[in-house]
Amino acid sequence: ASANPSTPILINTLGWVTVKCIAVKEGMLVSAVASKTYHILDRCIAPVFRPPGGTYEGSVSVTVTAAPLATICYDIDEKDDPTSDTATGAVCIPAGQQILLNTPGTHIIRAVATEPGKANSEESTTVFHIMAQVATPVITPLVNTFPVSAMLTISCSTPGSTIYYTLDGSEPTESSLTVENGQSIVVDN
Repeated sequence: ASANPSTPILINTLGWVTVKCIAVKEGMLVSAVASKTYHILDRCIAPVFRPPGGTYEGSVSVTVTAAPLATICYDIDEKDDPTSDTATGAVCIPAGQQILLNTPGTHIIRAVATEPGKANSEESTTVFHIMAQVATPVITPLVNTFPVSAMLTISCSTPGSTIYYTLDGSEPTESSLTVENGQSIVVDN
């Protein structure tokens, strides 16, 4: 049988494979035998991220798993293959370890599992969106007993935030009373 000379031979058998071949042409002696042995490695299981990518408030701890003996090489927001020699931001951790994402913004994690005697896994990629949380408002003064009325100042260290408040002990919502950041309200009976 003759194969197309420009078509590569696919070897999909794991382990050691010895390829032997000869060349034949009519009117000529058969070539000597060429022989080459290849080691075809099993591939590591690709990393899995828990929880999965998505939008999270404030921060998220991401557990990266693969085979129990695997090492996970990953980068965050980089463009390089995390296992290449030129990867500048790559970090390698044991499978099952956590990565803390706590900086607001969009973060792309790219990870590859490695294991002795196996080929690196396919790359796993996921995207996390970390939403910043508005700072908790501060009500001053700290003293809580006043004769007849009180002037309270409500402020928040998050620039541009809107402050909603109630005076009846109920939880405030975005339809509650508002006060400008750093402004005062008067509470009286």
